[in-house]
Amino acid sequence: MLPKKVFPIANDPAGNLICLDYKNNIDNPIVLFWEHENAPEKEVLMQEKGLTEEQVEERARSNVFYIADTFTDFLSKLHD
Repeated sequence: MLPKKVFPIANDPAGNLICLDYKNNIDNPIVLFWEHENAPEKEVLMQEKGLTEEQVEERARSNVFYIADTFTDFLSKLHD
């Protein structure tokens, strides 16, 4: 499950995602890496684990990792 306000823009060969995160800035999102390995579905966490929606969001946020402050910065990190 992706956190709220996080939108995928690309994927890697392993099924992980490169995402834009608009949580803190709607005009200038940061770039994140979302790892799919530890990302159960929201409904599973709420029903089977008894977590609240807030706890599920917190868990989802722990599964994304910072890449760059802007999309332009992200592009400048790409190389052959």
